[in-house]
Amino acid sequence: MPLDEFQKSVLRVLMPLRSPESVVAGGSVLQRHGHRLSDDQDLFHHTASDILEIARRDCGALAAEGMEVDIEVRHDGLVEALVSRGEEGFTKVQWVSSGAWNFFQPVPDPTFGYRLHMADLAVNKVLAAGGRRAVRDYVDLALIHEHVMPLWHAVWAAPAKDESWTPVKLLEQIAATNQFRQAELDEKVLSTLDLSIGEIGARIREAVEEARDIFARLPGRSAGRLFVDATGQPVNDVARILSGGDDVRSLDTVIGGAWPSGPDIDAALIESLVQQYGWDGQGSSSTYGR
Repeated sequence: MPLDEFQKSVLRVLMPLRSPESVVAGGSVLQRHGHRLSDDQDLFHHTASDILEIARRDCGALAAEGMEVDIEVRHDGLVEALVSRGEEGFTKVQWVSSGAWNFFQPVPDPTFGYRLHMADLAVNKVLAAGGRRAVRDYVDLALIHEHVMPLWHAVWAAPAKDESWTPVKLLEQIAATNQFRQAELDEKVLSTLDLSIGEIGARIREAVEEARDIFARLPGRSAGRLFVDATGQPVNDVARILSGGDDVRSLDTVIGGAWPSGPDIDAALIESLVQQYGWDGQGSSSTYGR
């Protein structure tokens, strides 16, 4: 956990085939050093034009390793396959046209080949939580708020990726959907922790209240911006942001990522996760335990 052994086998095949235009994203990357097991591998691409060809190539590589690949969805912009091998296990792989507008360029990674930066993953997750009702999203939001960046920062930056949202509307949608039962969590989320929906819900409510207060203080013209320092690290100190110093920059998104990337660009964000949960999520202490 949070990647099982079969998922690791699948990624070992897919990893050498990734590029800055074909990156791994989603929950499996966000929770790589966390505590929740994701049941799919999301591969993001700038455009839909070559997804069918990329999926064909990747499926051929998986089949060459003795894996059974069952294509369940195939059309422009989306291919979805169920990948399995005997009794080893199974996982879904999705090739999608998504994730082109990013704050950071894709990060080279020894597990995934190329993946989205942790900050982009965090912002993508708050957008996902605003657009659907899924308990796994709120488990991820609690992890993001605790270890990656405060919820307010991810929500404030989100309109840069989806201009149909304002930070306030997205925040209130997340607040309104923060209603789950323990049975729903137990059924739908596999974790190395003994999770409590009461504690997760309380953590999200606290984060929402903090965001409401901060949003009232931030200048509206900065909505849709990610605040970073001169090295590209997110700045979460509101007083520092409001001071208007030269050491804080407001970052916008561009296709392919605005900030140059490298293997250590988001290492500081990952370090907190590894310290809490261990490299493979097996040294986790119960942050949300019952």
